[in-house]
Amino acid sequence: MSTPYQQLIANQEAQKQTVLKNQQQRQEQAKKNELVNTISQGLVADQMLTSGEGRKQLGSFIADQLGIGSTSTVAGDFGGLSAGTPVASSQSGTMLASANPALSGQTVPMSMQPPPVESGTPFFDVGAPSTAGYVAGAVRGARGVQRFFDPNVYEKDRNRQAIWDAGMTVANVYTGGLAELGDTAAQKLLGKGGYKEAQKVLAYTTPTYWMMNAVGSGKDRDQFNRDQVRKSFGELKFVDDQFNVSLADGTKFNIGVDGKAKPEYGIDPNTGKAMHAFDLNHSDPLVKQLVPMVNPLVNVLTGGDKKLASDFTGYLVRAAMSNSGGDFKKAMSNVQSFYQQLNANPTDLASSIDKMLADKKIDAQTAAIWKNDINKATSGMNWGNTGTGSNIGGFKIKSTPPPKPAPQPYQPTKSVSQSYAARSQQTQAPQGQNVGALYSNFAKNFVPQSSVNRREQQ
Repeated sequence: MSTPYQQLIANQEAQKQTVLKNQQQRQEQAKKNELVNTISQGLVADQMLTSGEGRKQLGSFIADQLGIGSTSTVAGDFGGLSAGTPVASSQSGTMLASANPALSGQTVPMSMQPPPVESGTPFFDVGAPSTAGYVAGAVRGARGVQRFFDPNVYEKDRNRQAIWDAGMTVANVYTGGLAELGDTAAQKLLGKGGYKEAQKVLAYTTPTYWMMNAVGSGKDRDQFNRDQVRKSFGELKFVDDQFNVSLADGTKFNIGVDGKAKPEYGIDPNTGKAMHAFDLNHSDPLVKQLVPMVNPLVNVLTGGDKKLASDFTGYLVRAAMSNSGGDFKKAMSNVQSFYQQLNANPTDLASSIDKMLADKKIDAQTAAIWKNDINKATSGMNWGNTGTGSNIGGFKIKSTPPPKPAPQPYQPTKSVSQSYAARSQQTQAPQGQNVGALYSNFAKNFVPQSSVNRREQQ
């Protein structure tokens, strides 16, 4: 049994050993920090990385300072690396790109990576935030914000993309940006359809997605696309700021009405159900006469999108009938006013139809029928100098202007009211521009969703 004096001596010796151990740990940490600072400040000469001998010296220096294994073995492994050579693994650990500027572009074993300064952030890391991760995350986040506020994208698609971008932003932060490479690989492997399905799965399992949809406009994809067309018609000055289209006698008809079917828009005699503002009663003889006159024009303007062409044919036929009192000639004067306001001359329309046929959007029989109907609809109309080219519906075509020295005033046929003749010079598109030139803005700003996508009512 030890005496009190011996106990005191033992306690003092233990305290002394603890102090010495703490001093040794502080010295070792100081050496590590000094090594990091030395490399980070570029004090290790560039030639240390440009030759095998230089890399051996650097490896020896690191091994000696950090006390990792045999100096010769570590230095030999490190010296054997050539610049930019990726190595998957070695006896001393997995290879990773160096986190220090002086070692940029080199791959070294993890066991040889200098320890980060405790108060700093590493340049690259997997599983923890790093400088590279923050940069990649910031870029993805900024791009996500830009897409989220894009008014030309359907809101549910924007919400779904926002969830994906948020997830990718966090993943980039914790993988040093490697998640971005995984995202690119997923797009290649899954294809466009599979990639979108993956986005849907993530969105559908995220409560935030449903909350975002709950506070949105509630519009379905079809109505969103119609709004986009109306917006572009406004840019073409075909409708005013209230989406009213001008008729031949100067009156207005609103094609901005949308939403659910209502009895006030009519009752479909075939189904007995209420109609939408763009639906037509195809059993009406006047509707049967007017649809072929309007349908080709609208199809060209929407690039052959069947749903949009059907909807806006309905709007314009209703507009043409609105003040006609059932008279075909008066209704046709309105139809011709639509062609005139858009400066939609038969030559450019026919060229655009040929392009749609070449792109296999329509068949030869449909193309022939449309051209014939356009000729009927515009019969007797004088187009004057139609311009030098157009871009109708996104299809670039070239037309040759007639060799007339100056535009001629519009001369209405017997089917066009005299009141329209008096004001045709005010309502038609500016001379020197045809429907293609005007529609180029529409084609740039609006690309209708595919019918497949539009059926995805999420």
